[in-house]
Amino acid sequence: MSIEVNNDLLIAIIGVLSALIVAMITFMGVWYQLKKTEVNALKAKLRDKQEVVYDKIYSYIFDLLNDTINKKILDKTTYISRYMEIKKLLLFHASDKAVLQFAKLNIDTEMNNPIVTLRNYFKLMILIRKEIGYQGKKVNEKTILQILIANKEECESLCKQLGYENPLLYFIRNRIFH
Repeated sequence: MSIEVNNDLLIAIIGVLSALIVAMITFMGVWYQLKKTEVNALKAKLRDKQEVVYDKIYSYIFDLLNDTINKKILDKTTYISRYMEIKKLLLFHASDKAVLQFAKLNIDTEMNNPIVTLRNYFKLMILIRKEIGYQGKKVNEKTILQILIANKEECESLCKQLGYENPLLYFIRNRIFH
């Protein structure tokens, strides 16, 4: 009789332990899903803030290019103010890669070389596209230049100045240095 009771007790203990294990596994699955949802919500908020920052950067770049192409006299006070706002927003809301590329652009601008500055702006624009979700590699700096300059001859001339004339060399350079 004691052996039968011990067998029944052992079966009951195994049943309770099995139920506890199943409950813990279920709890862990629910907890993991809640954390995953929370992380995704935080990422979405960050992405929304980044999009506002990146929109301001794109607006700044396009306004600067437009004023330069149209040979308008630049309102330095306005551009400096906007540039400082972009710096602040980037520092607090952008990824490390975007901040580092902007810092490089900021330092290289001191060289007063429009080719280097333009290339840095294009690199920043491509980086921003990747950060907001465009992971494709089909749009590159040359594509952005082609969007900005409708005249094929002018575009090709500027492409050569910027070093984008040979697609194969451009592809290899991007693979090595980026």
